Amino acid sequence: MANLVNCCRIPLCILTSLITCWTLKADTIICRCDRDHQRGGGGGGVCILVNRKLNTLNVRIAGVLSSFEILCVDVLHRNVKCRFITVYRPTDTISQSEEHTSQLVHCLKNLIRVSWPCYIAADFNAPNISWFTPAGPASQSHTDNVLLDFIAGYGFSQIVNAAT
Repeated sequence: MANLVNCCRIPLCILTSLITCWTLKADTIICRCDRDHQRGGGGGGVCILVNRKLNTLNVRIAGVLSSFEILCVDVLHRNVKCRFITVYRPTDTISQSEEHTSQLVHCLKNLIRVSWPCYIAADFNAPNISWFTPAGPASQSHTDNVLLDFIAGYGFSQIVNAAT
């Protein structure tokens, strides 16, 4: 990954599951949200790597639960502003609960409440959702439907076509 960012001059790279740190050139800004080790997580977290040539603002996220890793940055380049959000939703019972999923969706709704384009790169760990149909079939799980209603209702879509 370090070689990809350093050698290919990629302006922005979003990681939804961070397992290690890399040595990057000084022209890369590293924004990261590390996993809460008191939750029993070892390593991990989410990360956004941005080329220093881009103006970057790390967006403060209020009221998010520690059961999720979530990070948001605004990037401005040549008078074009975009918001990038990365999320990791663990597979544990608490993170997968309806209450926590509803709070995550509420947080995401607040973050996308801007007038510029927003992109979400996420590992929601929701295997029962079919992301490839426009609205996805209704899941047996109300928790999955809370997440699916948000994604479909705000026009987000799956881009990756294979398991990660």
